[in-house]
Amino acid sequence: MVPAPIMFVGLAPGRNGADITGIPFTKDPSGLLFRDMLEQTGIKNVFVTNIVKCNPKDSKGNNRTPSGIEIKTCGVYLEDEIAKVSPKVIVPLGKQATEFFLGKVNKMKDFAMKQFSRKGRIIMPMLHPSYEIRKLSRLSDTSWVLSVLALETGPFRDQNTDTTKTITASATTGTSITLTAVGHAPFVDGTTAGHEPSGSSATSKVQTGALFKLIQAAGTSNVGEDLNSTTQDAVTTTLEVPKGVTWDFTTNGTWGSSGTSTIVLERSYDSGTTYETVVNVTSKGNKNVATSGTEDIADAIYRARVSDGTGTGTAEIQFSIRDTSHIGIVKITAVASTTSATAEVLTTLASTDPTHRWSEGSFSNYRGWPIDVKISSEERLTFAGNIAEPLSTWGSAVDDWTSFREGTLDDDAISFTLIGSGQQNRIRWLVSKDSLFLGTVGGEHLLGASKVDEALTPTNARARLQTTYGSEDIAALIVNQAILFVQRGGKKIREFLYNFDADAHKADDLTVFSEHITGDGIVNMAYQRTPDPTLWCIRTDGEIAIMTYERDQKVFSWSRIVTRSGDEFESIAIIFGGTRSEDEVWVTVKRSVNSATVRYVERFFERAMPSSVSDMKFLDSYITDTGGDTTITGLSHLEGETVQVLGDGLVQATKTVSSSQITAATTAAKYQVGLGYTSTLKPMKLDIGGVGLATTKRINKAIVNVFETIGGEVGPSTSDLESIPTGTGALFTGHKEISMPGGYSREGDIIIRQTDPLPLTALSLTLEVGIGRD
Repeated sequence: MVPAPIMFVGLAPGRNGADITGIPFTKDPSGLLFRDMLEQTGIKNVFVTNIVKCNPKDSKGNNRTPSGIEIKTCGVYLEDEIAKVSPKVIVPLGKQATEFFLGKVNKMKDFAMKQFSRKGRIIMPMLHPSYEIRKLSRLSDTSWVLSVLALETGPFRDQNTDTTKTITASATTGTSITLTAVGHAPFVDGTTAGHEPSGSSATSKVQTGALFKLIQAAGTSNVGEDLNSTTQDAVTTTLEVPKGVTWDFTTNGTWGSSGTSTIVLERSYDSGTTYETVVNVTSKGNKNVATSGTEDIADAIYRARVSDGTGTGTAEIQFSIRDTSHIGIVKITAVASTTSATAEVLTTLASTDPTHRWSEGSFSNYRGWPIDVKISSEERLTFAGNIAEPLSTWGSAVDDWTSFREGTLDDDAISFTLIGSGQQNRIRWLVSKDSLFLGTVGGEHLLGASKVDEALTPTNARARLQTTYGSEDIAALIVNQAILFVQRGGKKIREFLYNFDADAHKADDLTVFSEHITGDGIVNMAYQRTPDPTLWCIRTDGEIAIMTYERDQKVFSWSRIVTRSGDEFESIAIIFGGTRSEDEVWVTVKRSVNSATVRYVERFFERAMPSSVSDMKFLDSYITDTGGDTTITGLSHLEGETVQVLGDGLVQATKTVSSSQITAATTAAKYQVGLGYTSTLKPMKLDIGGVGLATTKRINKAIVNVFETIGGEVGPSTSDLESIPTGTGALFTGHKEISMPGGYSREGDIIIRQTDPLPLTALSLTLEVGIGRD
């Protein structure tokens, strides 16, 4: 074994990957993604292995999770590998591999991409890739349904062109037909990394198997029949015309004599239940037509019919299609071998003859699932990037979000791959404005029509590289004309905005004046529109970085929100708060309560100040009690914790929750009870006369101008603070002068702090400063 500074450790060889090749993380979807990510980093000298050395199989031969005994037994060999390779950093891939090194893992998010130490080596776990498509449907205010998005018309990978590789279907319709492959092995067994569905329950990773498209010659390409123009409603045999196919219609003969007869060409989109007229031909003596058209709406059934039989004579009808190709689609339900599979027919097949014109579906457990989805300006449901096609996007037909049938019509489904546009790296995010914008590991792209004033269609798609900062795997946000995204590395927020002078987009750094604000990186973002435009960013350390963002006023102001020490914000979402209301800010929070780790969904209270001080809610995880006595119940979620108490707007003594309740110090009509936090305002250091820290100084007096404030402190440090005398029980607006008793120093710091669950809004701070001699 060759020494390497970095070791990647998976759980076990995949049945369709390393178990065949003997090389960890190869061939199967997880292996393809891992190798692609590794290549993008540019890291060369690494060692890749698994804890368990042989593929664990269940009774059906499919992958299963290794048992504790298997992990323990093979772990001895892994420890031997570690000793010989001597890595500085070990990267376990997935939950089970992380548990081998770090013990029990409840949530991988608590460990992913964080550093831990074990036996003098750095352990940095990574999430294991997994993809699936779900749709969330809101049926009413309180009724929501999460279900699999069943795509039955595509999208599909490139069509096979090798005539020796065919697929034959045992029937043209049915729920359990057999597909047989000759000259190749296209079917992959497995419910986790193959073409089969994972199961039928709501929690199954995939409820539908992979799609396959079979193109065959239609049985009939034309209808040539005679119609007696006297026979009312006489019809020809019907002929199927697929969408996008051109047809030809001709009448011949002498008909409509001794009166007027009319023959119409009709089409039906509901299997012949109803018809609409496409061509109308009226003859009196000898009128004939030769015309053509293209079926541009959907697959249809066409026929000719006598709609008016007043005349006499026979009309010779010729109706034909120029392309006899018929598209049939099947869905895999089981895989018997690499050359045989069971399938359900979704779109009737043309025949049971072998065909080399077949395509595999783009989405499956084997090929992977999209990483992002948006609705384009043309009303296409658009997906971006998966394991097998990380640079591709797929758009549905216009206004038909479940149809991915491709064609050349403007409203047909579309697919595009970022080739030849500069930085070809895995797509990280997708945003839809007037065009589609794609963030990749290596750069940011615009995907739109070849001409600015055109809509995006299957025939005019064009990608243009705009910037090369690279993007993190975090959803980008549209804010008015700008797109805000996290730069690769997770520490910078960039503003992707069109620049008229350059006739291209640029991406300015919004953290340039507050580089520290994002800490070790951002993991989640959300944007609040009211009451003020605010970007909320969850940091890796569980704090929230907040930016007040008003581009037109050139306002890019950062601050931080922290909850109780040791607790962490983990994710954030912002929803519409209702008419004339603020947007609601919701977070999930990991807290340590009564020596146990718990997670709560909490909502920030509105920014607008309540009319009564008794309704002030400057607490975390709080409850409101109106019992009218000193016993406050309903605190089971804070069992064993010390809480702050506000009674009728007055601060009371802190209490410890016991048996889900506390006893307040004094009786109040309304209590607010919850976890306290400290708010701190610390301006830049004083710079007197432009000499900065070169001179000693003393703050003699502070004049604090506040708005609707109760209490607070001000001083040169957290250990030397004076109270702001606003009084209690009523909101104070105005200024207060506070003498500062501190001595001379070069620091020139000033701090305003609030530790009580009460409001403090500082409008301005004026200081009287004395200059000392060195």
